[in-house]
Amino acid sequence: MVVSCALLVVGLFCKGQNIDSLKNVERFIAFVAKGDSCWKAIDSSCAEFFWKEARKLHSSCDLSYKLSKLHGIMPHCDVDVKYKAAITMGDKRFLEKDYSGAKAAYSEAIASMPEKKYPKNKIAECDYALSNGLKKNPYQAAIVVGQELFHLHKYSEAKEQFLLAKKLDPKATYPKERLADIDSIYSIARTYEYYSENISWADEAFQRKDYKSAKYNYENALKYKPHDIYAKDKIDACDSLIKMPKPKKITFHGETKNGKYWTGKEYVYDKDGVLTKIKLYKEGKYVGDAKIEDN
Repeated sequence: MVVSCALLVVGLFCKGQNIDSLKNVERFIAFVAKGDSCWKAIDSSCAEFFWKEARKLHSSCDLSYKLSKLHGIMPHCDVDVKYKAAITMGDKRFLEKDYSGAKAAYSEAIASMPEKKYPKNKIAECDYALSNGLKKNPYQAAIVVGQELFHLHKYSEAKEQFLLAKKLDPKATYPKERLADIDSIYSIARTYEYYSENISWADEAFQRKDYKSAKYNYENALKYKPHDIYAKDKIDACDSLIKMPKPKKITFHGETKNGKYWTGKEYVYDKDGVLTKIKLYKEGKYVGDAKIEDN
């Protein structure tokens, strides 16, 4: 009954979607938090990536609000919906005796509606439970520390604690689920890193007019973000520039005799079409080079 009620409230949070478990909500919150960290670090591309990954799990008012920051739009967000979602998550974790996780969720609820007494009272209950239970139960201590690290986005350290909890109680499913969540976050992070690397290499190649290399790296970037508009647009630009006929460059200006340069200037270009030298000829003889900036 408790789970059914929880699902109903989270259903309000994730509008327009059928939610079959709360596990994806955990991942949703983690991805949104990662996006928040990127946003604070002034990395809007990273923030957009993780917020959109979160949106693949659930569509929410709060996430729409976050994504709108990228475009300078600040639409209204129903704080009551956000508050109810945080309370639902807090109550779920409290029933599972995940007091650290519950405390974090109740803190989110307070941030949305500071005047509410219920989350403040529940935080006090969490603090009491944490202070009285950890010394007696090493497994629970590892879970609590792991949760605190997880909510601080210190996933490597959190993973160590959940691995310890798994070792202390091999039959417990909760640490296994948390480890799977961390692996999922790592996978998403690696995907973003690979995408960013390929975009960076492609942009550099595009700037130096190496359009074939640029296209290759933009296509690699699409393997990690298949619907990325930026990469697709740049591929189209590369195709147009690759197909565009190169203008014929003047290689000699002057007088020739019997097919040989006689008097005038020979223009020498490198493989990228950049002028590198101007040779001077007089009466069939090479007499030196002219300064490029003077021509």
